[in-house]
Amino acid sequence: MRSSKRIEDVIRSVRFKTSAATDERVMAAAEAAMEKQNEQLPVSVRKSGTIRRNIMKSKWTKLATAAVIIAAIMLGIHILTGSGTSITLAQVRQAMQRIDWMQIINKGGSENKSQGGPQIDWFSFTSKVHIGLRKGIVEYNDFKTGKRLWWNPAGKYIYESTIDQTKEFVNGAAGPFEMIDKTFRIIQAEHNSEIVKKPGTYQDQKVDVWTIIRDVKNLPGATRTLTVYIDIVRKLPVAGTYDHTQQDGTILRESDIEFKYPETGPADIYEVGAPRSAQIKLELNP
Repeated sequence: MRSSKRIEDVIRSVRFKTSAATDERVMAAAEAAMEKQNEQLPVSVRKSGTIRRNIMKSKWTKLATAAVIIAAIMLGIHILTGSGTSITLAQVRQAMQRIDWMQIINKGGSENKSQGGPQIDWFSFTSKVHIGLRKGIVEYNDFKTGKRLWWNPAGKYIYESTIDQTKEFVNGAAGPFEMIDKTFRIIQAEHNSEIVKKPGTYQDQKVDVWTIIRDVKNLPGATRTLTVYIDIVRKLPVAGTYDHTQQDGTILRESDIEFKYPETGPADIYEVGAPRSAQIKLELNP
């Protein structure tokens, strides 16, 4: 079993009860997560075993098991999310759990010049609403009521239809963190890629830069790179890019994305751009 899965299972179990055996399992899981990383460190700083022995021998261990758990969690999460960065995956998850509305602005790139301006999406994870704006066309999807409204500036009506029952809100993601995390995990699983994390800057603000690179099938030397920039203060993603490195080394940007977190979003399709004079008409053949 992967170290990250072991730590997650242990942490989940201690929400209900703990014991000396649990303490041992938690520390063992943390050490397992650190083992590979420690192989790359000087002997003088390979202290996971020392930390464990000091904690487990302490007279306070039986009275303060929570301290043991917290120490193990912090050690494990640091290793699992990469060294040299100031933000952990757990911090990003916690920050994004407080988010309801998220706006994604995709300005495209050198491979998407014909998209006709930025593509803008709003998501409300509480209301289960997704709103899309592309080339002036507005789509308002309310997954709670199962209704879809669609307006094209070339026409005079707002068309209403039923959302396909098999279609899930943001592909089944429970929140904004799951949307981003799922993207990384799919690339990792399909292309056996690793996420690289390092400190950096984005528009003069300090960020953590999370990057994952995958090869392009049947094109030796060609790669695609997904990069996400995490605000080190708010612990929230603020931007992302998707670049295509061609076989000759030329780099073309496919997507240039900004993430925003407004307190509220558009209340209806009219606030996105549809004229209030436009009547809603049932779409007979959606």
